[in-house]
Amino acid sequence: MLDAKVIQDDVVQLHVRFPVGERKIALVIYFSDIHPYTRFEVFAGELDLPHHQNPIAKNLCLIGRSTRNWNVRDLCGDLIAEQLPRVLEAGNATDRDATAAIEQQQAEPFGNYYWYPQDAMLLVDGQWKIEPNVKSGELALQLDPSTFSRLRGAVLQVLDDLGTVLADGDPAIETCFPQKLKGSWVRLAAPVVALQGEEFFRALVAQNPGLAKRPLKQIGHWRIDVVGVLFPEETAWREIGDGWVFVVRVKDHRDGKTAKVQTYLARAGRAGQEDLLGRIPELRTLSDRTIAVAGIGGIGAPSALEFAKANVKRLNLMDFDIVDPGTAVRWPLGFSVSGLSKTEALREFIEKNYPYCNLKVWRNRIGVAPPERPGGDLRALDDFLTGVDLVYDSTAETGLQYLLSEMAAERGIPYICVSTNEGAWGGLVARIIPGSTGCWRCLQAQIKAQSIEIAPYDPQATVQPMGCGDPTFTGAGFDIMQIALAGVRLATSTLCADQTGAYPKSDWDVEVISFRDHNGKLIAPKWDVRCLRPIETCSCSRR
Repeated sequence: MLDAKVIQDDVVQLHVRFPVGERKIALVIYFSDIHPYTRFEVFAGELDLPHHQNPIAKNLCLIGRSTRNWNVRDLCGDLIAEQLPRVLEAGNATDRDATAAIEQQQAEPFGNYYWYPQDAMLLVDGQWKIEPNVKSGELALQLDPSTFSRLRGAVLQVLDDLGTVLADGDPAIETCFPQKLKGSWVRLAAPVVALQGEEFFRALVAQNPGLAKRPLKQIGHWRIDVVGVLFPEETAWREIGDGWVFVVRVKDHRDGKTAKVQTYLARAGRAGQEDLLGRIPELRTLSDRTIAVAGIGGIGAPSALEFAKANVKRLNLMDFDIVDPGTAVRWPLGFSVSGLSKTEALREFIEKNYPYCNLKVWRNRIGVAPPERPGGDLRALDDFLTGVDLVYDSTAETGLQYLLSEMAAERGIPYICVSTNEGAWGGLVARIIPGSTGCWRCLQAQIKAQSIEIAPYDPQATVQPMGCGDPTFTGAGFDIMQIALAGVRLATSTLCADQTGAYPKSDWDVEVISFRDHNGKLIAPKWDVRCLRPIETCSCSRR
């Protein structure tokens, strides 16, 4: 039997009974208005497969989700005839080994099938283990109070009914979400089969009638309650663990007596440190490292952000400057932080968005006589460098590079300087490892002797913007960013060197990066890399 019709927005719908062995299975096949660039979708309402079928909407997983699995020449009937028997076999199978050769080895988390408002999410730690015999309790929540209609926040604690803490989130997350709220949670033996909030909550109350009597708590003009639901779902291929989903009930009292309680689902976002490191396993070493970043300009600021993303344990930031709105074209934060000190603006952003990275800032102008801060520059720099594992110098100031490299060498700390040139036609990244490479003086001597050639530059690319006390260079942010990323890559390689399974060790110390030739013609990015050898006449060669 075949019945075809066009439904809303030119989507074609086919109703068929497809033969599989002795049986005929009723299928509904949808073709979108951009087919065949994307696949068709097959729904089988009379099937109830434990795997390879959406348990709520009932569409089948005939091929993997990635578009690379779809070929525009694939015909509907041929693909179903080939894949449907395999789906039935794998979908009903319970033997993991028996299905290994006929299915993609990835989890099918039940929580992905619910319908959520686009912006609603509560963070949890994917490593939490709640004892199976504990069935309910309280949640300590930290929320963004500006988004109760589409709740965002984090679970900081999971407690049982007696108030015993079962799981803790990292307190650093509190800086992201300032509003506290007490919620509740319950454990279910099986996921709720319902798409949206109200339907879900009715099914939840049928199993836990007391939840219907929970009062909504007053926060400003809102009344709100949050119930977490812990249920079994696949967390790895054919492995069952704990899944989370949250029922949010909220009422806006600005609407007065006409206000109605909205009920919706908020998805769980896995945000523990191990959840993050799962995406960057080679960078695990950085979660125990401290980097001192001197100079938070067009290279230093994006570099600091990349270090924070890479889960560096601590960043020491030093810069004296404020954020000028004109630098928004190549500084990572824009007009909203104009007038703030660069160190404070960056600290606030990192603490809110990368809370596992700890920060300490110094707003010092080094080399001013008399010093701007009590105790002098050396005391500030000594404090800045105490306990660090690497010095990342993006000051682009020759005198400060010399000073910081010497102070790093005295402490046995690897030093990296990163700079671009006029026009951002290219740049330099150089690493000094005390006792292993040449020093800063060796680097300068080799640049002067042209055994290390500097990148091309634009001799006309200097400008003094209106209101600025100093000239600056011109250059595109995306070119400067490439220099910063090269510096971050070398710093990461240095900190991870010789660690098993870590980011690879680099066998060079100096990178001269060029984006243009000496006439300003654009070229494919060119890297000239080499080791920094001590020169014979330098004292570092005799250390």
